[in-house]
Amino acid sequence: PIGMPPIETLWAYDKKIKLTKKLGDSKRVAEAYIVKANYHTHRGDNDLAIKNTRNAFEEARKENDIDLMIKSTWALSFAYSASGEFMETVAIVPDVIKLIENTGRETDFFGDPINPYSVFCQYCGLSMGYIGQFDQATQLFNKGISNAYKVNHSVTIGSTELSLGMF
Repeated sequence: PIGMPPIETLWAYDKKIKLTKKLGDSKRVAEAYIVKANYHTHRGDNDLAIKNTRNAFEEARKENDIDLMIKSTWALSFAYSASGEFMETVAIVPDVIKLIENTGRETDFFGDPINPYSVFCQYCGLSMGYIGQFDQATQLFNKGISNAYKVNHSVTIGSTELSLGMF
């Protein structure tokens, strides 16, 4: 896939993970796991993607680095959605949504091209809908869409509106 490292370079990320773990640099460990996870998700290797994103999320949590938690949650929720593991999305994403709300960063893009708060609300809303939690799903969709219009970002608005249409 475009933007993904060729499979021949994944060994370099494994080495980076080992080295940065030895150095105690959890942030760099998490970043390497995220690259590997995104690669595996795009290749359809969902088990490997989930394993790597869980590792990235735990490293980010160790560092208490909200920006890195957002990036790893993004990769994790994408991997869970791609594999149909909606219960897993519902188990993790609401806590990250609350973290964003508690820090007042709902309108922050965290360096991403689309607003993560709105996207997490849509991923979690869809997942809750798929498992029959319609009232909670509706509440999350409303939060996500409201925030998308607040940041006035067309791609975020389109993405959240599309997800609501799928609901």
